[in-house]
Amino acid sequence: MGRHKDRTDLGREFGATDVVAERGEEGITKVKEPGKVFDRTVSLDEVPAGYQAMAGREALKVLIKN
Repeated sequence: MGRHKDRTDLGREFGATDVVAERGEEGITKVKEPGKVFDRTVSLDEVPAGYQAMAGREALKVLIKN
């Protein structure tokens, strides 16, 4: 997700196939259209582990739930 061309271009260099510029509810709807976004879910207590999984390339995108 992003609106800055230099950032979205960088994302494409890393393999992004779609760019979502919309925000809020509109952005949420748009993100759900390309398919699966999050490949891991963590609780609020597990947030550091979620970031660590992304940094270690064990997860692409982590969803944080209460």
